[in-house]
Amino acid sequence: MKTKDQRNCLYRPFAALMDVFGLFLPFTMPLTGVLIMMQSLTPMLTGAILGAEKVMSLRIQHIRKLETLMA
Repeated sequence: MKTKDQRNCLYRPFAALMDVFGLFLPFTMPLTGVLIMMQSLTPMLTGAILGAEKVMSLRIQHIRKLETLMA
């Protein structure tokens, strides 16, 4: 069984990647007009590598981190 520190070390690079992708401006698809943000691609990339359950916990951790920074 992995310890909490080992699990957090697995999530940290993806959380950092999500923060970095948040810095990029969104772009619009030329024909459809759909706005795409790079930050929304991070959970898909992470899910392909880690699996869905781990990604959901990563998203929750990231949201909690943002809430504490905003408070």
